[in-house]
Amino acid sequence: MSTAGSLITVAVTVHDGRRFLREALGSALAQTHEQLEVLVYDDASNDGSAELAEGLGDPRVRVLRGRRNVGVGAARQILKTEARGDHIVWLDADDVMEPRRLEILLAEARLSGADIVIDTSVLMDEDGRVLSGCRRVPDHVADDPHFTRLFERNRMNPHPLVSRRCFAVIDFDPGLRVSEDYDFWLKASYAGFRFRRVEQALHRYRLTGGSLSSHPRPAREAVKKIFGRYSVEALKDLYRRRGFAEESVRGMACVQHIFRENFTAALAEARRPWARDPAWDPDFYRGTLELQCGDPEEAGRCLRRHLDHTPASPAGWNNLGVYLRRRGQDPDEAWRQARKLFPGYHDVADNLRGRETLTLTQLAAKRHR
Repeated sequence: MSTAGSLITVAVTVHDGRRFLREALGSALAQTHEQLEVLVYDDASNDGSAELAEGLGDPRVRVLRGRRNVGVGAARQILKTEARGDHIVWLDADDVMEPRRLEILLAEARLSGADIVIDTSVLMDEDGRVLSGCRRVPDHVADDPHFTRLFERNRMNPHPLVSRRCFAVIDFDPGLRVSEDYDFWLKASYAGFRFRRVEQALHRYRLTGGSLSSHPRPAREAVKKIFGRYSVEALKDLYRRRGFAEESVRGMACVQHIFRENFTAALAEARRPWARDPAWDPDFYRGTLELQCGDPEEAGRCLRRHLDHTPASPAGWNNLGVYLRRRGQDPDEAWRQARKLFPGYHDVADNLRGRETLTLTQLAAKRHR
């Protein structure tokens, strides 16, 4: 299918990101889909990022300069307001797009009628070396045209192609400096916009120590704010209207209560029957919640059952270690297992440092965040 005639805005926010900016912008300008503008918002950089972008000398590049640092949520809101395209795609200043990315995503948007089209992201290190693993929207999310199960956990990839009919009415929260994209996807899903996944890996996502996404604690606080826009009962109604089984409704409610730190309500949901599925294992959640505010003996039984059928669960091993420490037993082997599975695991690192307050992982951690 031809994709000619549609202008795409590639929107880039940058704050002191000169190091990788030339490569990122070069990947945008090298797209096989030629009808594009590259719109850069320089968020009060001090390293010459704006000058680098302007110095490319390409008429398709337009640079907006911020006088003060406003953060990524406000910057993206400015960019979407300034965008001239029929579609917009976000690009981090340290990421790279494959040459046919926009062509393929736009063709899928036209074929499927979807408002938001996402691909798979390959992970790379600061030097551009490809790492094992990738970021892909899992089947249990992608099987639903509205990606409703994003309300259980952020399984979305950065950064999809978004139609104007969507981004014209869905706003970014200027007060969010992290998880602003997750907030946007949830608003779009709740409003009924259609999502679509393509299988190709067309985006390279750079993992750097300085990335906001590499620090989970600010993200947790942001997600608490984001979920505060929706009552648990409203989300239960949404799931039921979209045809989800009651077991899925209960699982979602349990996770939502955890995010809101209403652990007693979460435990009440976890004690009701709900099936194991790709998004969650009820033994993990019940075990963790029993340890938090319920029956410690039941916690140990649930966590051990979880590890019996999911031995590669770093969160399960971390929480079993917390259980053992509270029982006066040696937790180190459990924590070493967690660290082996997930070397960058913040929660287990805190526990291994011997802090008086032990850190439970409330949501099952993956090897890559």
